[in-house]
Amino acid sequence: MNFRIKLVVFSFSLMFFSTVSAQDSTTVETKSYYNRKGMITIGPYFVNPNKESFVNRAYRIENGTAVSASGYVAPHVILGGRFSQFKGTVTDRTFVGDYDRTRFIQTGVLLGYHFFEEKRFQIILQGGLGWVTYSNIKSDARDFRDSGASYYLTPQLSFSIFKWLAVYGNIDFRFDKLKIKTSPEIENAFDHVNYLNFSTGIRLKI
Repeated sequence: MNFRIKLVVFSFSLMFFSTVSAQDSTTVETKSYYNRKGMITIGPYFVNPNKESFVNRAYRIENGTAVSASGYVAPHVILGGRFSQFKGTVTDRTFVGDYDRTRFIQTGVLLGYHFFEEKRFQIILQGGLGWVTYSNIKSDARDFRDSGASYYLTPQLSFSIFKWLAVYGNIDFRFDKLKIKTSPEIENAFDHVNYLNFSTGIRLKI
């Protein structure tokens, strides 16, 4: 957790100081961002489930990948979709069941509002809803899946390198509402999972 916090602070600080030190001779036109048709983002997805969740208690989590594609439907408004995935290895079978690992897959719609731009520096407020699949895998046995709805708020901070290329950082407030059938005594533990995730990478403006 400490490493993730340091990574967030470092990434945002880097983009801030890069903005301050940018020279006027290389600045991007103020309106150029809105003149693009849309954007594609891709980068690593750093996963941080709530400490009380079964994902945190019973898995060793591997960080994954986040991808999104969106287009402008109005001068400041974007609409598109997103995909994220990460994996986890089961460390406590007595709690979650007799299987080996799980792949966590999320797809959904993304609605955003681009409300700030100053030279190379942009902020987009975005969020949406989608679907999650927790694909559980066991060696030499039939795999099974758990699924549910996913809600997320992902404000984005970015720094333009060129008119068509930027680096970005997202904080991802995510809530997965699951449909896992289990005994009434422990169903609350599997009802939902809260995440505070982070993604950073490149954004292609098209």
